[in-house]
Amino acid sequence: ELRDDKQAQLLSDGTFINPLKNDIMEIKPKIKELKDKKAIYVQTIGKYSDTAGSAWEKVCGYAAKNRLFGFGTELIGISYDDPTITEPEKCRYEACITVSKDVKPDGEIGVKQINGGKYAIFTVKGPYEMLSPAYQYIFGKWMQEKNIELRDVPCYEVYLNDPKKTKPENLKTEISVPVR
Repeated sequence: ELRDDKQAQLLSDGTFINPLKNDIMEIKPKIKELKDKKAIYVQTIGKYSDTAGSAWEKVCGYAAKNRLFGFGTELIGISYDDPTITEPEKCRYEACITVSKDVKPDGEIGVKQINGGKYAIFTVKGPYEMLSPAYQYIFGKWMQEKNIELRDVPCYEVYLNDPKKTKPENLKTEISVPVR
């Protein structure tokens, strides 16, 4: 099934091709019951590609200074707005780091619970620019075809490796979609 090359292309075996690099992406999600997670976060508002980096610098700096990184720490991004609907300069993003101990809010650093429950988890391999076509696929095709209902909590991304130490084509991101 070929479409214009800005869009990801779905192959008959249930994978899809990244238009940027011809990477193939797994689109058969794993369905998992996740526990609630406690996290510190920094929220930014603006075009995701412009603002996410500064949120990560602030929250990672805080976590490092306060020795909050530990075994099992997860780096989670929550994008609240669809930039194809919301003006990009109004898009809200939270860079979150899971913590095991109690932390108090501190200036720009907030504390929140990321809701557990049932999630469909899609693994995206490749540069972060792949996330947009992945979301287009998940919401434009997968949900309709599988007749999926969302729960009323945000999707989130778990970044499985460090973009400073990993080539863009080897980055791995899990998109966690809250399903009923």
